[in-house]
Amino acid sequence: IGLPLGFSGTKTLSRVKRFQEYLKELGTKTVVQLKSLAASVGKSVDYVKKDLQEMSDKRYFTQAHFDESGQQFMTSDDTYQNYLYLEKEKEKAEEVSRQADDLLRESGLSSAGIELVKQGQEYLAKIQRMNAELPGVEITEKLQNLENIISRIIEEVKKQPSKATELRRMMNYYLPTVWNLLNTYKQIEDEPVKTGQMIATQVEIEKTIDMVGDAFENLLDRLFQNKSWDVSTDISVLNSMLEQDSLKDNELLSYMNKGEE
Repeated sequence: IGLPLGFSGTKTLSRVKRFQEYLKELGTKTVVQLKSLAASVGKSVDYVKKDLQEMSDKRYFTQAHFDESGQQFMTSDDTYQNYLYLEKEKEKAEEVSRQADDLLRESGLSSAGIELVKQGQEYLAKIQRMNAELPGVEITEKLQNLENIISRIIEEVKKQPSKATELRRMMNYYLPTVWNLLNTYKQIEDEPVKTGQMIATQVEIEKTIDMVGDAFENLLDRLFQNKSWDVSTDISVLNSMLEQDSLKDNELLSYMNKGEE
């Protein structure tokens, strides 16, 4: 009888010691990675997970929860409820994203085209957020113009899926570079005192944004070229039909007036 009691007491003392190590690793946090707790006691993650469950059953932790993956441990009901809420919101966002992808796919965009459009939308959102943080009227107007052009390009590519490849250089180089320049601009803007060199750098960035805006307008014009050709074809056919029916110029006006009577 004495041996089991002694064994039980030693086991309890070891558990208490590990519990103290867990608390030390947790500190003021209410959520922690199991691998961090495992490292603190020199045990495997599986061992620690089972250990924490046993401690929770014995009420060492009164508000214990694991995340869905079993890799995070929470010691607060509020933290767990917040985790559940964020997971639900994440699922909603993923569902919205899937639905958006389905719509893009239905428009005829390939998987690569969908990724390019999504990248463009992400950069557009980032530039819009950055613009909201910059106080200068001039830079705000320049960025709004750039935002409008980017948005129109994305919408046009959705209508012309075969033109999605036109976005590749825009996504892979131009927009990342613009974003880097805007970050530099914001860092300078946040400085309490600006040197002449800082101001000159901001001016140079503003000029570059104008240049990129002009380049993107050229890209938008290129996307519209096919539409212009289609319109030209329609106009040519319409003119031919009007001539055949003797309805051009004054004859057309007379014909229309008769229709109103």
